[in-house]
Amino acid sequence: MGIVNRINNIIPQWYERLFFIPFIVFVTLNLLLISNLSLPAWIAPLSKVPMLLLVIKIVWDIYVKNISKTKLIVSVFLLLVSMLVVLLGGQKFVLYYSLLTIGAHGIELRKILKVWFYQLAPIVFIIFVFSLLGIIENEVHYRENGITIRYAFGIGYPTDFSGLIFYIYGIFSYLLPIKQWKKIVLGVSLAALVFFFVDARLDTILILVLLGAMVVVKPKHFNGKIANLLPFLPLIYLIVSLLMAYCYNSEIQLYAILDKVLSGRLQLGHNSLMTYPIKAFGQIVEMNGYGNFSPNLPYSFIDNAYIQMVLRFGWVYSLTMAIFQGSLIYRAIIARDVKLALLLLIFGLHGMVAHHFFNPIYNPFWIGVLCKDRRQEQELSEIMIVSQVKDKGNGLGKAVNDVISFLRAKANVEVSVLDITDNKYYLLNLIRVFFSNASVIYFTPAGSLWGNVRDSGYLFIALISGKKIVTHFHNSNFGNVVVSKRWLLWLNRFIYQRVSRIILLGEKQKEMFELLYIDDNKFNNIPNPINDELFISEEEFDLKKGNKVVYFSNMIKDKGYLEVLDLAKYMKDDPFAFYFCGKFYDDEAKQQFMQQIRELKNVHYIGGVYNAEKMRFLKTVDYFILPTQYKDETLPISMLEAMANGAFILINNRGVISEYVNHKTTRFIDNIPSSDIRKLIIENYRKYEYRDFEIDKMKKAHDFYTIHQLIENNILELIWGQE
Repeated sequence: MGIVNRINNIIPQWYERLFFIPFIVFVTLNLLLISNLSLPAWIAPLSKVPMLLLVIKIVWDIYVKNISKTKLIVSVFLLLVSMLVVLLGGQKFVLYYSLLTIGAHGIELRKILKVWFYQLAPIVFIIFVFSLLGIIENEVHYRENGITIRYAFGIGYPTDFSGLIFYIYGIFSYLLPIKQWKKIVLGVSLAALVFFFVDARLDTILILVLLGAMVVVKPKHFNGKIANLLPFLPLIYLIVSLLMAYCYNSEIQLYAILDKVLSGRLQLGHNSLMTYPIKAFGQIVEMNGYGNFSPNLPYSFIDNAYIQMVLRFGWVYSLTMAIFQGSLIYRAIIARDVKLALLLLIFGLHGMVAHHFFNPIYNPFWIGVLCKDRRQEQELSEIMIVSQVKDKGNGLGKAVNDVISFLRAKANVEVSVLDITDNKYYLLNLIRVFFSNASVIYFTPAGSLWGNVRDSGYLFIALISGKKIVTHFHNSNFGNVVVSKRWLLWLNRFIYQRVSRIILLGEKQKEMFELLYIDDNKFNNIPNPINDELFISEEEFDLKKGNKVVYFSNMIKDKGYLEVLDLAKYMKDDPFAFYFCGKFYDDEAKQQFMQQIRELKNVHYIGGVYNAEKMRFLKTVDYFILPTQYKDETLPISMLEAMANGAFILINNRGVISEYVNHKTTRFIDNIPSSDIRKLIIENYRKYEYRDFEIDKMKKAHDFYTIHQLIENNILELIWGQE
């Protein structure tokens, strides 16, 4: 009993070491074995001895029920397949890979990558330097032309060296948060080294592809159907590799050209598939390559990792590992870890041109399927929505409440809401922000002077309490406010240079930030969404009468409802009906308005319309008119909804409106008298057909789910550590 208790106390303390000791020994010694260092023969078996620690860890996980049933089934299946590959296929090291995979259960993937990088990179660098100094042999190989020199830099073969450089640079790009220009300089330098001194052209291309992808690709590119396809790519890589090699025919010009680009890999893959059958659990495959080349035999090394894996380890193991790699990509996408997903995809692509993909010495992801994923590595985080959310029916209130509903439905995080509509609770709200458990604040800044002062307090408190901030601008007056006072310009510059993300509705809004000197990478343009049910069908469009003119916004003087009323008076004898939909915030203004329309038979006030009633009403709108002078007008949701229902738009050019309207069915009416607006209405009476309003194009640009997915991505990337 005493021994059992002692073991129960010791193993938890050594839990991670039971994995990392054999992992470090295996990777280090096997790396040295593929170098040109003179090592004794007993080093190879020595690298496997610490695997006994993995067995202890695996047994412990099962004993204390530290492994889920699903992962236990996966582990047993992988171990069984590996043993069959050893017994029937004669490939022993697959069992070592599988022990490392099962032993990695419960270990953070990121920690494994760090250990791999910090042990492997220095060793490769030392070997590289020793080869240059002549301490170890720097083997020189030649291309078939006998002229092109290829250096191996202390590693057994040139492409083994270039493969190590590719994988080291990939893990480096993912792990280390260095400035983009440094990453670019290093990537280009390594690509140049590999190209000019190793003549590994495909590795060079993939290093540059990796570099470009890490710099260019953003989370918004990983949405919708594309994201759903990505986890299947490892399986697609496998199938495509086999099909291309199997169907290869040197007499077909396209194949001949492609084979030349791939340095003969198609033909070599084809020859191997014609020589060896594909078995369930593999076989011994004789390969003659320049790393271990016999001049008396033809060159037959299989560079494609997928083909080599299928032939040597069998289709069962290969299919299993392709699925495992796909699951890693899926988990990376779910965790919003775009860089990790990219890295896995490009590493998988590398497997089509080099054999290193299935070897954990080169590719540590090969043993990562049972590791903790990004969501398991962190506490459940909280998002705090700080905004004016009281009015849920229109404008900003509706937009923010839609975001709240989407996050609560889709994101695996807690979402708290702080309504800052009532400023009398300002100090209390500041305290709530400071003591909130949220890791990310989602904030919608105001466009007025005192609103900006108020917002600065919220944002400053959020910053000093260590929270990351996503600001979402629905106004276009922020820039005017910022430059109105020198101290306000300084304050906003201080705050917004430290904000993590700035979401804008359109490109023109960037002009507001010119004097704040903010990194362009912080900006994301995301338009307002439109609910799917609001888009009109062609049959519904054909039912329109063509004479309904609608003002659909808050009944505020600056929004231009009085100008529309003047137009209605001017057109009282024309066969057009004017409808005013919106909420008054001034009882006296409402009373005056109602008095003026009492005698106008062509004018109707119906107040606010919402939900199903709004949907039915919008489908009858022929003209949407908004002569707004409102200082914060940016991209009216009511205008977008009218466009979605095939309405002809008459509006002042404010904010980013010009970036989203259909210019064929829109006229800007800034400073145009009622007589000219009347002319526009009459000239365009029933002039356009359904297709002219480009409803399908608009559906795609303002898709409700896609837009909110983009907003969610901007928030969750900060939670999962992606600045």
